[in-house]
Amino acid sequence: MAICAVVALRTGNAEDFFLPGFYVNGAYIVAMVISIAVRWPVAGLLFGFIRGEGVEWRKERRRVRAYSAATWIIVSVLALRLAVQLPLYLAENIAALGSTRVAMGLPLYALGLWFAWLVSKPPVQHSVPAP
Repeated sequence: MAICAVVALRTGNAEDFFLPGFYVNGAYIVAMVISIAVRWPVAGLLFGFIRGEGVEWRKERRRVRAYSAATWIIVSVLALRLAVQLPLYLAENIAALGSTRVAMGLPLYALGLWFAWLVSKPPVQHSVPAP
């Protein structure tokens, strides 16, 4: 927030408050796409440790694919933000930009993370009862 305020103060344009967020979103998108390309999807690193898998999930092709899909979901959320908010910034529609930034902030990101979590869930291991 402070960086955004400094940018707006230095440029003298209140709408430039939103500029750092665009760059951060873009950087996250690039980093996550690279993580998928090198088969270390960010969702796997985050969710794998939360689920107690560490990085063992990398040994299973199906888990790598699941975590790649989960990372693509997060990338989609970030790309959607840019696709909606950047044109509003360029059109200098600051009121709409502010509203969409709130709506597409934590609520949308939380929904994306939840969906990514569900998509990347490990398969249920059914145990066979002893005879």
